[in-house]
Amino acid sequence: MNYILERRKNLVIFKIRNPKIEGVISAHYKAEFLIFCQPDLDAFMIDLSEVETIDSAGFGALLLAYRQLKESGTPVVLCNVNDYIKSLMSMTQIDELFDFYDNLQDALSEYDPEMLSK
Repeated sequence: MNYILERRKNLVIFKIRNPKIEGVISAHYKAEFLIFCQPDLDAFMIDLSEVETIDSAGFGALLLAYRQLKESGTPVVLCNVNDYIKSLMSMTQIDELFDFYDNLQDALSEYDPEMLSK
């Protein structure tokens, strides 16, 4: 499991650095999401730019982040999601639970424009 975590004000940016999110790796991400998905956030951003494939356990990790933040109304933002993963999410209709952005900069400009300069 490899990732970079960045906290900017009330935003958490979680960049996944694995080409595959599956099996045991997904369980580790779930544990990390439980720690970092706190209700005081404005958004929890997950950068998937290095992720090529994801299985049902990986989707389970993303859904855990969503469930952790649902009650507080904090969005889980997915950035740089490839077409293959988007199509899987669309087929299972979990794509409706997340906010999608083509890149991290677009997401940052939406949730905190002043953060772009940092």
